[in-house]
Amino acid sequence: MLFQKAKRAILSNKRSYFACMFLIAVGVIMKTALGIAVSGLEKSTLEFYKLNNLADTYATLQSMPADYVDTLEKIPGISSAESRYIAEMRAEVAGSEDTITLKLIAVSSSENAKLNTLDITGEAPEHRGEILVNPAFFQAHGLSPGDAVSIMSRGKEYEFVLTGTAISPEYVYITKNISQMLPDEAGFGIGYISADSMELLTGYKGLANSVIFKREAGVSFDEVKLRLEDSLSRFGLKELFDKKDLPSYFFLDLEISSIRAMSSSMPTVFLLLAVAVLYLMLKRVIDQERTQIGTMKAFGYSNAQLIFHYLTYGAITGAIGGAAGTLLGYMLSGPYLEMFLKFFMLPPLEGGFDPKIILQAMALAVCSGLLGAYAGARKIIKLAPAEAMRPESPKPVRFDIVKHMGVFKRLFSSRGSMSIRSIARNPVRSIFVVVSIMFSFGIITIVGSFSGLIDKMIFSQLEDIQHY
Repeated sequence: MLFQKAKRAILSNKRSYFACMFLIAVGVIMKTALGIAVSGLEKSTLEFYKLNNLADTYATLQSMPADYVDTLEKIPGISSAESRYIAEMRAEVAGSEDTITLKLIAVSSSENAKLNTLDITGEAPEHRGEILVNPAFFQAHGLSPGDAVSIMSRGKEYEFVLTGTAISPEYVYITKNISQMLPDEAGFGIGYISADSMELLTGYKGLANSVIFKREAGVSFDEVKLRLEDSLSRFGLKELFDKKDLPSYFFLDLEISSIRAMSSSMPTVFLLLAVAVLYLMLKRVIDQERTQIGTMKAFGYSNAQLIFHYLTYGAITGAIGGAAGTLLGYMLSGPYLEMFLKFFMLPPLEGGFDPKIILQAMALAVCSGLLGAYAGARKIIKLAPAEAMRPESPKPVRFDIVKHMGVFKRLFSSRGSMSIRSIARNPVRSIFVVVSIMFSFGIITIVGSFSGLIDKMIFSQLEDIQHY
């Protein structure tokens, strides 16, 4: 009987319950979509770093004999090391009027490479005059394998043949420097060439200005820092840092942390709003059904049975809203992952079905419904059958706010004065309504301000920081 009563009550107030379901669904959508997306991004990133053996220590030098790396590998705590030459040079692409800078990296052959190995689409640059570029630069200029890329060095123009694209774990997020927040896909890229090609461009043979290291398991950066500084200081050591300070690694880790925090904070706002709405609605329903509750208590229904009955309202609301939100959130996780690929140079990301996130989202939805229902129904426990069977006595008026409004009370009609008294006599309900409205307009304001913030950031970057 109680289940049929709950069914009729929900159907008779379907608009109010739909509003609660909608709020719960929006919160669950954000929890599920962002949760699955960030989980897929983090999983793919860690796998990519592991498969391509991301180096964990980096050194930039003035100049060093390339074969000195064999000595560096013998330093206690270092398992492997590689030397390389890196240079930024101006480049030109047919049909493009952009001012292009390429960071060129002399890479070892695929057989000798141990650290920061490349995911190559096409052919590796084994011969002089061949080059690989990062996919974003490749797409920004509409290039194809076999196209020519001109590089300016030492007052001469050298033509290189494009053999494909490459993704490096060192350059997942590509910017020219740490002050440039947003990638310039057409104006800056990463190029990978052979050691012979680098010798042609720079005129230096057998030299390196960058060394990357892999530490032994369990060895921290601080444990090898002094040893490396002692060994490299003679070669004009410019900087020595851990992978966590690598710009690409830092930006990607910051993005993952930010999205994970957002997947927890934003859903909480909507779920709290749903709890507030459900509380106010159940409180009103119980006031209307006061006589029925007294009758059922008189016929032997216990407090536990009646509380469980009204908790059913919240459980059904939370379950329906949670199920709808979970389904839509799972569908939206794919577009989120595609969006990440536009900013981060990673292999194709896989979101997939994550039972842990789905269960967490459903549990939050149902618990939110139960919390709102219990908050609105808990007054049943204090009602005695005889008391509940008669209408509630008016509360004594201890303070009439209208009488203290002075001349301002003339601005309100009798209905307006009744509304003001109702607000003052129900402070908890009034606070919930005010907070709900505050959060709703706050979210609209925050989202609406994103456009202006992004515009300001871009114009500030191009007009105040970078001058051309």
